[in-house]
Amino acid sequence: MGSHVPTQRTVTPIEHPALEHAQAWAALGHAGKAEAIARAIPDAGLRAQALISVVAGLAGAGLVDRAEAIARNIAEPDVRARALQGLVQVMVDVGRHDRAAAIAGFIVEQSARPDRPTAVVDPRTVVDI
Repeated sequence: MGSHVPTQRTVTPIEHPALEHAQAWAALGHAGKAEAIARAIPDAGLRAQALISVVAGLAGAGLVDRAEAIARNIAEPDVRARALQGLVQVMVDVGRHDRAAAIAGFIVEQSARPDRPTAVVDPRTVVDI
């Protein structure tokens, strides 16, 4: 009997054609097409990843208002918070600290509402202004 040596597990990004298409359309600035593809994904986890990627891709393409609108309209509170956190990071990266702070404030406000539970977010961990 040989001994079993545990192997280190690596996490690989999920690859899925719909996810990849949504990301590509977002990077090209095609918000409507990217969002429609992401929202049509039946698997909740994959849909969440796609929506978060679409928000980040649109923000990276300069469509910040559209990215924020999509993020704010995500029904699942935790996914909405994660998408908005990504948007905050993009805003910090491009030097738009005022916008980053406003979005971080919205995340905190939403987490404090008793009728809309969501992940608690400390804005100091989201953005350092």
